[in-house]
Amino acid sequence: MRLNRYLREAKDPSTSDTTFFHEIGTAIYLIDSSATINHGEDVAKYLTGGKVIPVNASLGKLTIDDLYKNQNYKKFLTNPIRSKIVNVLKDAQKVAKALKTRIGRPSKVLWTGPTNDNSKFGAADIVSLKGNQEFPVSLKFGAGQLKNLGWEKMGNILLKGILKPGEDLINKVFTEEYKVNWDELTKEWMKLWHDRTKKLTEALKPGFVKGKKGLTMPDGFELQKKGGGTTQTVDKNVNDLVSPYLNLDFNGYQKQQFNNQEIEVAKNYVKPKNSSKIRNLLRKLYQKEKTIPKWLSIKSRVFKEIFDSFFSDRVDLIEENLKEYFKTQMSSGDTDMWYASSGGKKILYIPAAEKFSSISNDLLDYKYSAESKPDSYNIRLTVTKKGGGKPITLITILNKIRWKDGQMNGKPSAVSSIVGKLDPDEWNKVFGAPVKL
Repeated sequence: MRLNRYLREAKDPSTSDTTFFHEIGTAIYLIDSSATINHGEDVAKYLTGGKVIPVNASLGKLTIDDLYKNQNYKKFLTNPIRSKIVNVLKDAQKVAKALKTRIGRPSKVLWTGPTNDNSKFGAADIVSLKGNQEFPVSLKFGAGQLKNLGWEKMGNILLKGILKPGEDLINKVFTEEYKVNWDELTKEWMKLWHDRTKKLTEALKPGFVKGKKGLTMPDGFELQKKGGGTTQTVDKNVNDLVSPYLNLDFNGYQKQQFNNQEIEVAKNYVKPKNSSKIRNLLRKLYQKEKTIPKWLSIKSRVFKEIFDSFFSDRVDLIEENLKEYFKTQMSSGDTDMWYASSGGKKILYIPAAEKFSSISNDLLDYKYSAESKPDSYNIRLTVTKKGGGKPITLITILNKIRWKDGQMNGKPSAVSSIVGKLDPDEWNKVFGAPVKL
């Protein structure tokens, strides 16, 4: 069984159960539009009823006992549903209703989430079965992101022919050529926190007042002592945890360990398991502030220096590979598939790879652009219909290179999404979607 997808998400329970209940919820509502789902046991009832069938990568049926062997699944299927999941299920219900108007009501639904995209249905999360027809569907909660290709796959497509085997895009921008830029960014980050924690230190009282959660600075900086609400004393200035490390380079910062004395102090502000590294402390402090304009400005400037230089030297090659990038970003694979998001407002037909490529070559034009923004470096693909007059935009895909929560924790990652207006009817017309089945 391939359960890696959900195991990878386990560190973020909100993401994990959102995905789980949106996928299975849609499958259940396709079968029973009036289903009541208040508890994991309500879901388990459908998974054992023969109408919603969980499968592995070989499309072999998974029993409820198989699912219980995975601690995430067992937790979801044996506990009350969190209040936040109510909206997830409402979205799933709307998606199921919209899908039935397009592909009809199924007799059964396969749940392919556990396949980790390794079945013949590729990126599909469910497969609606109607007679001898199969309708794979890729589901996204809310507005919905596209499949995140990540640095390696994005680079392998856009820079095909440049990257060596085993090399990915992020390796390229972390070579000696750009080391000075990453190191500059690190020093600016450390200086920023040295200055800000000095301000905090100057405002600290001997201890927190009972019942008060934290100290709020005039500029909005807030630090909550772990276990706040009781009177405790800050026995060492948090600024002293930053001062010794002002000259770290990028790689040094990511690895730097506190000494034993510093760890004891850091435990006042982060969980013990995260107290050994300076990057974990600063990540936590940044989360309390949400955003720091000065940091956004510095980061945007350095990102521009790095990525503008890197991508501008390779624009011709990138433009040659935009069609393949588009096909991969839309998860076109061995079988036709449907993409459903936005509570069913976006139901897109994604033909199999050969047909997708043929239509893309004959009917569409592609435009690439890139720019640095305060929170990310953005790569934008705009796909338009060929023809005379003003180009009609079919879809715009944005790939953002960023730190997920803004802080300099590890190397940046990439996330993809559809932005701007997208007319599902126009899309389905271009790609030859079947009429209601």
